[in-house]
Amino acid sequence: MTMLVVAGSAIAAPFVPWFTAPHVIGLAIAVLAAGLLVGSFAGGGRGLIWLLLPLSLTGFAVTAVDFDGPATVSSVSYTPKTVEEVQDRYEIGVGSVMLDLRQMPSSGEVKTAVESDLGELIVHVPPNADITFTCNATSIGELNCLGRQAEGGDVQVDGEDLGADGEGGLKIDLDVLTNVGEVKVLRD
Repeated sequence: MTMLVVAGSAIAAPFVPWFTAPHVIGLAIAVLAAGLLVGSFAGGGRGLIWLLLPLSLTGFAVTAVDFDGPATVSSVSYTPKTVEEVQDRYEIGVGSVMLDLRQMPSSGEVKTAVESDLGELIVHVPPNADITFTCNATSIGELNCLGRQAEGGDVQVDGEDLGADGEGGLKIDLDVLTNVGEVKVLRD
């Protein structure tokens, strides 16, 4: 029955735009769940669990992540050396971003954001810079931002860290956001 749903969806997809991958996965999950329900009364159906589990995880992944953003799948690394080289936003769809700000000058002001739908975001900051930061995972994630940690669904940490020398020097205003993934802001 599940194969009929998937095959029918594949045939209908060019004609009915509603049949997207998340919808087809949802239909297949519904058919398998109905099979489990009927099987519970008939004394069978346990074998469907092994089909339902990976399909459910896939369904979660394609619906928890906003794929309307950039369609980039990659691993990128940036190391700006001047205030002017720092972009307003570093953005990726799926993958990892490593932003290394440790070679920045010891004075000036920088404001930037690092964002992904699904992936790992790592930002290295200079030891003496004054950092104002917000780290956020909107669906599920693990955050470790200048010693402040959180994990789970829809988590956020924010704060200010003045570095080893106290107030003064380079000022960095940093927003790091992922829908699903890991966020790290590190001083090394």
